[in-house]
Amino acid sequence: MLMALQSQMVQCPHCWESFELVLDPAMIEQLDEGETSVSFVEDCFICCHPILFELVSEQDTLHVRVNEEE
Repeated sequence: MLMALQSQMVQCPHCWESFELVLDPAMIEQLDEGETSVSFVEDCFICCHPILFELVSEQDTLHVRVNEEE
């Protein structure tokens, strides 16, 4: 089964620039299977600093939380 790619605009907590984050369908599938959140680290596309992303499903809405990687 093919899944459509989803994306969200996010803001880097280091350089404050906004960019489009394309969400991995496999991570969204984990949320559909009962997980409440999925976390991953990816570098900012502008300043290259690591960002901790957390995908959270709340009341059938997908939210992306962004924090500095510790």
